[in-house]
Amino acid sequence: NSGWNYIAYPLNETHSADEVIENVFDNLGDNLLMIKDENGRFYNKRHNYNNIPEFIPGRGYQVKVNEEAVLDFSSLE
Repeated sequence: NSGWNYIAYPLNETHSADEVIENVFDNLGDNLLMIKDENGRFYNKRHNYNNIPEFIPGRGYQVKVNEEAVLDFSSLE
């Protein structure tokens, strides 16, 4: 949905944040605004800033988008 959303990381193995951003979130284009982890680290697309080291199974993330979107993690399975 538009705005902030909570998502669960659906994979069973850890991936670097750069890999997840490149293969999953970059597909959202300008719709993606920001991603936050549970420790307050974040990725800001507008400023090309990321201090999230990796995406970890069982953890939740906040994702802010401009409009409804679907995330597809299948390229990392």
